[in-house]
Amino acid sequence: MESLPKKRIGIFANGWSCEYLHEIVEGIQKALTVSEPDVFCFVNFSISSQDSEKDDGEANIYHLPDISEFDGVVLLANSFNSQNELEYLYKAVMLSKVPCVSLEYDMDGIFSITSDNYSGMYEMTEHIIKVHKRKDILYIGGPVDHQENMERYRAVVDACRKNRIELGNDRVCFADWSKAGAIACMKKWYEINRRLPAAVICANDIMATGAIEFVHEHGGNVPEDVIVSGYDCIRSDTEQYFSIASVSHEWSAMGAIAVQYLEKQWNKPTEMFSMKLKSRFVCGESCGCVETKAAEFNRFEKRRTIESSKHDGLSVDTHFRHMYSVVRKVDDLQGMRESIAALLEDEHWMEGDNFLLCLDPDFFVADQEDGNLRRHGYANSLETVCYLKDGKAQKAGTVSVSDSIFFLEKGQKARGGQLYVFVPISEEGKTYGFGVMNRDISIIDNNYLYIWTRHMNQYCEHVRRNVILKEMTRRLEEQSLLDALTGVYNRYGCDEIAYPMLEEIHSAGETGIIMMVDVDRMKNINDRYGHVNGDLSLIIIAKTLQTVLPKEWVISRYGGDEFLIAGKLFRDINVAALEEKIMEELSKENNRRKLPFRISMSIGITLLSPDDPYDIREKIQESDRNMYQLKKKHHATEFIN
Repeated sequence: MESLPKKRIGIFANGWSCEYLHEIVEGIQKALTVSEPDVFCFVNFSISSQDSEKDDGEANIYHLPDISEFDGVVLLANSFNSQNELEYLYKAVMLSKVPCVSLEYDMDGIFSITSDNYSGMYEMTEHIIKVHKRKDILYIGGPVDHQENMERYRAVVDACRKNRIELGNDRVCFADWSKAGAIACMKKWYEINRRLPAAVICANDIMATGAIEFVHEHGGNVPEDVIVSGYDCIRSDTEQYFSIASVSHEWSAMGAIAVQYLEKQWNKPTEMFSMKLKSRFVCGESCGCVETKAAEFNRFEKRRTIESSKHDGLSVDTHFRHMYSVVRKVDDLQGMRESIAALLEDEHWMEGDNFLLCLDPDFFVADQEDGNLRRHGYANSLETVCYLKDGKAQKAGTVSVSDSIFFLEKGQKARGGQLYVFVPISEEGKTYGFGVMNRDISIIDNNYLYIWTRHMNQYCEHVRRNVILKEMTRRLEEQSLLDALTGVYNRYGCDEIAYPMLEEIHSAGETGIIMMVDVDRMKNINDRYGHVNGDLSLIIIAKTLQTVLPKEWVISRYGGDEFLIAGKLFRDINVAALEEKIMEELSKENNRRKLPFRISMSIGITLLSPDDPYDIREKIQESDRNMYQLKKKHHATEFIN
């Protein structure tokens, strides 16, 4: 019996809240052990700023996939820093009619799961009052206009009131979620009351660390003298010297419930509704409820993790120093492919065994103002700069933007549900491309994904500058070979282009042609009609030659009013007919411009056959002599109207 194709779940999030994202994805993956869909996680690192255009390249990662290609979508809606990002995804989901779950944000027509900021905070407040008998309470909250903060504040007020404790304005201080803000609140309380409170309930763990620091600096002990609690249950805070009594959002459970909601929609369309997930109080040393042995074990594990992180930090630094060393001189697509593939085949512990880096084709096309680079959307086709499969570099090429989303999935042999993490490659709002890793969830945690993305952005920007510099150098070199007046090669260009070409033609056993062209009576034109008309005569001659002669031939301004032409004599070229055609074209120019004089030229031609010895100077002199013989005939006639 043929197995059904695996389902695909798309996750869209901002990566700054890496612990939040990590736990949600972890919860989703654990809940998928039976059905084993593949998970595609699209992450950016945009920030909330006035200069929103700088985030265009970051947010563009959300425009990469076609939402309708997924069987289900999970939006970490409250993580987005731009309302535009959220609105785009909302519209895309609604148009595609793909089953979707929104986390921590209610959206019309979409299942939503939000945290209950009340229950866990109420439970913790009652625990401090009833178990630890603390009634002298100070609440340090977040901003007063923040909905989640005010819900937590309401829980503290209600729990206190139930236990006949009035939490007046003198026992409430609102800050900005920061450690410094909490310390300022503690300082204000201390200056008024000249003592420490018996308990400090903070609206997040970061502010709780500030309160603990203030207590210790003012001679108090936690939890003996002052109990301190927080919110969010951030691992780094619960594992410090004083593990903080906190409230868990149950993010992992939220991810698992999101999968249940998607499965319900897969099986049978159901009515949209919202769910509030109860938060949970978690004891900690800062309230005196964790056994010493358990707390010590947690700290040991934390120290071990820190030591491991130090080693990883050195590995990260080494990895990116190696990457910089191989890309710093790269200035084209092939060079980047070779350098990145060679490095990552040997060293890809961050990228994983299956990895793809795609860049826009225009990335390698120089434009000094970067006007050719996109801010919204992606090109129809992308260049695969590096493709790893099972740790081995594969042949790079061109891939359509739609195929690039599932490129790694198609080459995956593993049957279990896989995680694919997509990040934008961009700089200052310009879209360069994207990277996708197929590896374990740990890349999301510890800011490794952010570090990788930022380094890759910088290295691509460095390569981009090299591309532009190479093109600017080429243009400068080309300009140095060109005659400013006529646009054909100058004498230096003749030396650098024409002579080597003739030598190559001769070495290949083919026939070359050398033409010397001189403007007739140039001195008379300059003296009688001025140098402006003399210059015009040279421009017209150059244009005539460029119009008639084969594009492969080299035309150069050899002297003041002399031109040298060099090229390969193709079999279908009749020299006499070609010379006649040049004169016909010049006659047309004379008639069209209606000048008070007629421009004419003398042409001397010499062939360089394979049997001739290669003596370029002699051949040029021969052409020059032929030209002057014709010039004498022309000078014997009147040329002025």
